[in-house]
Amino acid sequence: MSLAKVRWVNGKKIMHLTAEGKEKAKPVWLVTQLFEDKTFAKFGEKMAAHLFTLLAEFCTVCRK
Repeated sequence: MSLAKVRWVNGKKIMHLTAEGKEKAKPVWLVTQLFEDKTFAKFGEKMAAHLFTLLAEFCTVCRK
């Protein structure tokens, strides 16, 4: 069972989901899309973009 195909392009690892991988990832992808839609609807584009920027910075701090 293979969920993804891997290839290297310019020294970067690129992964593509197989049909089986896409099927397994679909529930997570759908919830993520719903979260994004709700966030942008609630806060508007500018505030939502700022929120996601702050969250990315927060994750960077947490990884250290």
